[in-house]
Amino acid sequence: MRIVKLHIYGFGKFHDFTLEFHHPIQVIYGRNESGKTTLRAFVQAILFGFPTKKEKLLRYEPKKSSSYGGNLTLMLDNQETITVERVMKHKAAGDITVHRESGETAGEKEWSAWLGKVDRATFQGIFCFGLDGLNELNQLKGTALNRYIYEAGMTGTKQVSQIDKELGQKLDQLFKPRGQKPIINKKAKEVNKQYRNVKEWDNEFDRYHILLQQEQTLNEQLRRIKRDKKDLFSQKEQWQRRQTVVHMLQEKKEIERKLDILASSRDVPLEAEDEWAQYYQKKNQAAFEYEESAIQITHESMKYTNAAVSWKAVKLLEKTRELKEQLPLYKKYIHDKDRLEFSIQKKQDTMNDRIKRLGITNEKTLRRSNTSIFAEEELYQLIEKGKEYKERKRILEEQYMEQNNKISQVESDLHDMKQQQRSLPERHGAAVQEAKRSFFTRSFLLQITAGLFFGLGVWQAAVQHVFMSIVLFVAALFLFLAKSEKKAATLSKSSYQEQKDISGTDSWIETAVRERQWQLERETAYAETLSERMKDMEAKWEETTDDLHRWCVTHHFPLIDNIHAAEHIFITMREYNDLYDEYQRLKNEWNAVDEQVQAIAADVQRTAEQMNAASDDSIEELIVLLIEKAEHENQRNDVLLKQADKFVELYEQKQSAKQKQRQYTQKVAALYQSVHAYDKESFLQSIEKKKQYLDVNKQHRWLSEQIAAQLEPGESETGWLENVLDDDTKQMETMDNEVEALEEEEQHLHQQTAEVKQKLKTLEENGTYEQQLQQYQQGKEELQENMHQWLVLKTAKQLMEHAKSVYEKDRQPYVIQEASRYFSFITNERYTRLFAPIGLETFMVEDKEGIRYSPDELSRGTAEQLYLSLRFALAASYQEYTVFPFVMDDPFVNFDVTRQKAAFSLLKKAAEDRQIIYFTCHELPESFEHDYPVEILSDND
Repeated sequence: MRIVKLHIYGFGKFHDFTLEFHHPIQVIYGRNESGKTTLRAFVQAILFGFPTKKEKLLRYEPKKSSSYGGNLTLMLDNQETITVERVMKHKAAGDITVHRESGETAGEKEWSAWLGKVDRATFQGIFCFGLDGLNELNQLKGTALNRYIYEAGMTGTKQVSQIDKELGQKLDQLFKPRGQKPIINKKAKEVNKQYRNVKEWDNEFDRYHILLQQEQTLNEQLRRIKRDKKDLFSQKEQWQRRQTVVHMLQEKKEIERKLDILASSRDVPLEAEDEWAQYYQKKNQAAFEYEESAIQITHESMKYTNAAVSWKAVKLLEKTRELKEQLPLYKKYIHDKDRLEFSIQKKQDTMNDRIKRLGITNEKTLRRSNTSIFAEEELYQLIEKGKEYKERKRILEEQYMEQNNKISQVESDLHDMKQQQRSLPERHGAAVQEAKRSFFTRSFLLQITAGLFFGLGVWQAAVQHVFMSIVLFVAALFLFLAKSEKKAATLSKSSYQEQKDISGTDSWIETAVRERQWQLERETAYAETLSERMKDMEAKWEETTDDLHRWCVTHHFPLIDNIHAAEHIFITMREYNDLYDEYQRLKNEWNAVDEQVQAIAADVQRTAEQMNAASDDSIEELIVLLIEKAEHENQRNDVLLKQADKFVELYEQKQSAKQKQRQYTQKVAALYQSVHAYDKESFLQSIEKKKQYLDVNKQHRWLSEQIAAQLEPGESETGWLENVLDDDTKQMETMDNEVEALEEEEQHLHQQTAEVKQKLKTLEENGTYEQQLQQYQQGKEELQENMHQWLVLKTAKQLMEHAKSVYEKDRQPYVIQEASRYFSFITNERYTRLFAPIGLETFMVEDKEGIRYSPDELSRGTAEQLYLSLRFALAASYQEYTVFPFVMDDPFVNFDVTRQKAAFSLLKKAAEDRQIIYFTCHELPESFEHDYPVEILSDND
C-alpha cells in the first residue's frame, strides 16, 4: 500500500488541505506547531477511524470547519488505486466509503478485510516510530537493554514486558510459596487460625464447672465489698449532716433556677381555672340537654309504632342506603372471586406441569426441598466447580494431544537427522568418484590434443618446417606435463573441499541431533506431567459428583447424576415452591374475598328479615327492593311527623341546647387562648405550672429566712459556703477515694462476673461457637475466591508464554533473517548474522570473524542500528497482509554525521519494498535531499 494523496476536509488546524506523495521516501519538513503530528493522526484516523471518547487519544476536531474528516488516495499492492473517505456523520469512528477505479464503492466491512489483522495499535507499534524509542534505548543498560531490543523485534513496543511484569507482580501479591505478606498466604494463615479456634471451642466445654466455681467466689467478694461500702456510706452520712446548710444554699440556687424556668407562668391568672370549670360544666350540661331532647324525640316516635307506617323500614333507611353503597363493592368482590378462581386453576396447571417435568409424584418431597439462597449458592459453587474442572480437563486433553503431536514431530525430525548423519560417508565416496570421472575425462582430452600436436610436429619436420615442428613438439610436451600436475592438484583440492564441507555439515547435524534429543526429553516429560494432571482432574471431577450427591441428601433433593442438569432441576423445584406459595396466597385471598361476599349477603338477608322482605331474588335485586321499601315508608313517616306539633317543640329544645353547647365551647376556647393553650391538657398544665411557681417561690422565701438565721453578722452566703467546703475537703476526698476504690473493685468484680456469666451463657447457648464456625466457612470461601483469581492470572501468564513461543517458532525466524540482512548492510558487513537463543528472550550478533556479542556489549551507536534493523524487519514480516507505509518522526536527529549517513542508507534500502513518510524539523544530509525532495509545511497551512 502506498499513499498517493491526502485531502483534509477538516481535521485539527487543517481545512481543505491537499498533499501529494511522489517518491518512495516522502520527506515532510515543518517547524514546531506546523501540523506534523496532526498529519500523522489524520492518516491513522482515515485508516482506522476517529478515536472514540473512551480512547485516551486526541480527536483533532476541526477548528475552522464544520466538516470533520477527509480522504486518502492509495495505491494497493495489486497496483489498483482507491480513495478511502471517512467523515463524521453517524458513527463515533466516522462513516467510511471506499471508491474503486471501477466506480464501485465499499464500506467498513470490506475495508477491514483489506487491512487484515492490522489495527490502530499494531500500526502505531510496528509501522510508526520516532525519537522516543531511541531515547529510551540510551537510558537502558544490561538485561533491560537486551529485553528492550528483543521486544522491538517482537511487537515494536515494550507492552509485552510491561504486561508480563504486571502479571508477575499480581501473582506475587496473591501468592508466594514461602511468602508472608501475599493475600493467599495471609488468608490461608487466617483460615488455619480460625480452624484452630473452632477446635479450641470443642475443648471449652470442659471449663464449664470451673467457671461456676469462679462465679460463686466472685459473688462472695461482691457481698464483702457491699458491707464495706455500707460502712463508708454511714460515715459519709455523718459528714453530710454537717453539709446541710451547704445543701440549703445549693437548693436555693436550684430553686432560683426553677423560678427562672417557671417565670413564663407568672402572669397566668389562677381564677381562670374556676372560670374554665364553670364553662366546662355548663357545656356538659348543654350536651346533656341535647341528648335528653333526642331521647324525648325517640319516645315520641314510639307513639306512632302502631300506625300504618313500618317504623322498622324507616329506621333501616340508612342501613339500606349503606347496602346500596356496598353494591359496587359486592360486584367487585364477585369479579375478584372469579378472577382468583381462574388464577388458582392456572397456578394448579403450572404446578402439575412442573411435577410432570420433574417426574416426582410426591408433593411432600417437593415441599421438603430446600431452595434457599444458601442452598442455591452451594449448588452454584458445585456447578461452577464442575464446569471449571470439565473445562480444565478439556484443555488438558487438548494440550496432551498437541504435546503428543509435537513429540511425534520431534521424533520425525530426529529420525530424519540421523538418516542424514548416516548418509554423509556415502556422499563423500560418491563425490570422490565423481571428481575422478571428471578428471579422467579432461585428461583424455588433453592426451588427444598432445598427440595431435605431436603428429603435426612430425609432419612439419617431414616437410622441412623446422621451427613449426619445434613449436608443436614443445606444446605437446607442455600439455602432457600439465595433465600430470593438474591430476594431482585437482584430486587433492576436490578431496579437501569435499572433506571440509562434509565435516561442517556433520558437526551441524550432530549439534542439531543433540538439541532435538534434549527437546524430545523435555516434551516427553511435559506430556507425562499433563497425563498426571489429567488424572488429578478426573479425580476432582468424581469428587465434585460426590459433593453433588451429598448436597442432594442435605437439602432433600432427589439424587442428581448429571451436574449440568442440576441447575435446571433446582430452578424447576424452586419455581414449583414459588408457585405453591403463590397458589396458597391466591387461595387465602379467595377465602378472604368469599368471606366479604358472604358477609355482605348475610347483612342483606338480615336487613330483609327485619323489614319482612325476604325473597329468593339475587343480592343486587334484593338491595334495590329494600331501598324502595325503606324510602316509601320514610315518605309516609314524614307526612305523619308534619302533623305532630310536639315534634316541633322538641326539635327547638334540641337546637337551643346545641346553641348553648357551641357558646360555652367558644368561651372555653377563649380561656385556652388567654393562657396560650390549645386544649384541655395544655390549659391544665399552664395552671399547674403557675401553682408550681407559687410553691417554689414560697420555698425560696422560707430557705432565705433559714439561711439568714444561720449566718452571723458580717458573713455572706458565698464566703460561708467556701469555708465549709475548704475545711472538710480532705475528709471528703479520703472517703470518696475509699468509696471510689471499692466501686472500682466492685466494678472489676462485676465485669469478671459478667464475663464468667457470658462465657457460661456462650457455652450453654453455643452462640460464639457458631460465630467462629461461620467465620471459618467465610474465610474458606474468600480463600477459594483468591485462589481462583490466582489461577486466572497464572493461566494468562502461561498463555503469554505460549504466545511468545509461537512467535519464536513462526514469525521470529523471518524477522531475524530480515534483521540480519539490514544489520549487515548498515554496518558495512562488519556483523554478518543475528540469532536468538531459544528461551533466553534476547538476541546475539556475530561479526565476520565469528565472535558473538549480546546487545549490551555493543556500542551505543551499534545498538541503535540493531534496533532500527529489527524495527524494519518486524514491519517486513507483516507483508503477508499488506505492505503498509513506514511513518517516522525524526528518529535520527541525535545521530552524528556518520551514523546519520548509515541510517539514511538503510532507509533507502527499506524504501525498495515500502513507502516511507519521514517527518522532520531539522536539516537532512545533502545527498538525501538531492535524491528525495522535501515537502515543506508552513505555519499557515
